[in-house]
Amino acid sequence: MIAFICENLFLYKIGCMKRFLKSLNFALNGLKLSFQLGGNFKIQLSLLLLSISLGLWFKIAQEEWLWIIVCSSAVLSFEALNTAIEELCNRITKEEDEHIARIKDLSAGAVLIASISALIIGIIIFSKHISHFLF
Repeated sequence: MIAFICENLFLYKIGCMKRFLKSLNFALNGLKLSFQLGGNFKIQLSLLLLSISLGLWFKIAQEEWLWIIVCSSAVLSFEALNTAIEELCNRITKEEDEHIARIKDLSAGAVLIASISALIIGIIIFSKHISHFLF
């Protein structure tokens, strides 16, 4: 009986791992598509690399790293969602459509909100380090 339970549990775990790996593959493909299709995604990723470089240069505190990670994750996530929404809208119709235009504008607005917030937090974090460096 115990052998039967252990065997079924093992098979269940293998099935879960296969589903997880398949889901992970879809997610990685989504990142690849975000990079290929989203021009702004590349810009946001470049800004993340700049933030990481500055953070390492100025040896920022752990709390500051957490803010950079949260902000960057939010901006890149919104950018990926914006790209997905634009792709979906373009699939629905290639013609001018007022509703589709509003949907795209709202999606881009969400990215802008996250980007402005990240910029403000970046200024707060790095301004004190840059001022110490310059003066």
